[in-house]
Amino acid sequence: MFPALSLSLPLARCFLLPSSGPQYRPGGGIELSGFPSFAPQTRPVASDRTEDLKVLNFALSLENLVSAFLSVGLGRFSEDDFLNAGYPRSARDLYAGILVNERAHIHSLLSIVQPSEVRVIGTCDYGFPIDTVEDFVDLSEAIAALAVSTYTGMISTLTTKAYVSLLSGILAVEGRHSAWISSSLRSGSPWNGPFETPTTFNHTWSIARVYVSSCPPGNDPEAVLPPNLLNFPILEITSHVEAGQRISIHFTDDLYVQGLPLFAAFLIGNRNALVPVEVDSNGDRWLNIPQDLTAMGAVWILIVQDFTQGGLLPVTDANTVAGPALVYFPTNSADNRSVRQNAWSW
Repeated sequence: MFPALSLSLPLARCFLLPSSGPQYRPGGGIELSGFPSFAPQTRPVASDRTEDLKVLNFALSLENLVSAFLSVGLGRFSEDDFLNAGYPRSARDLYAGILVNERAHIHSLLSIVQPSEVRVIGTCDYGFPIDTVEDFVDLSEAIAALAVSTYTGMISTLTTKAYVSLLSGILAVEGRHSAWISSSLRSGSPWNGPFETPTTFNHTWSIARVYVSSCPPGNDPEAVLPPNLLNFPILEITSHVEAGQRISIHFTDDLYVQGLPLFAAFLIGNRNALVPVEVDSNGDRWLNIPQDLTAMGAVWILIVQDFTQGGLLPVTDANTVAGPALVYFPTNSADNRSVRQNAWSW
């Protein structure tokens, strides 16, 4: 449904594709100079107010997940727990402030959807793998990045100006949350680059399902959310990834057409980098992480298959095989907590 990131690129080397067209450095590598003007990605536009309301329901489902995550963490860890883990005294209070913001987002979205013809999506129960304060802080960076990328992609599907304004305001605040976590708590950069990376509904849907324990009866996605949502197989990667590293990757072949070439698509702002997936004699899959991703911040990774077999390869929901995974390539820091974990398979 969402042919996002539909940019055409030649194959057989790793390079970055600006929105203005295919450009690559001879011999491979990612070309980072000369930032192009940003051309919004082509996405299906909601045809009427009802479809817009389903998008707001999707935003509401994301806000419910984020709110549940923060509630679990704040209920489990005290101010002393944060202090003993080496975080500033203000950390827990600021997380509590983020929770207040998320609940305000929920209230605003409910005030629009509840009186409408679209039924409000029910609140699900969630489970999160957070046994320590460090687990909570690490995962909070990933969830904050997910929120920012989701809103960045979601806004372009709306036609109602008032809803565009509402989600834009939420996006700005989510970006502030993400910047604080990445810089103050994880000793990284407060931004990833000149552009945020948009994700599609299916990207976020595939990630959110990992944390859902149960949902209320009658929570039919087709009736209350954007249509044709698809769960992509999980892309399993190691919990720590460095630029220039060779890593093993794992995913099920549910969506893979046997025999087609596979590529890892690195989503970086409004551009993509493609790297061939290598298969060894044992059938194991490997991926060479581009060296040029050093200090790039949050980078999303998808596995895509080449239906063109040597032609021009778009990066779309239609040819996605697995993912997305998230890797945060940190800036240099004397106290770089992001070295502990910087990659999430979800």
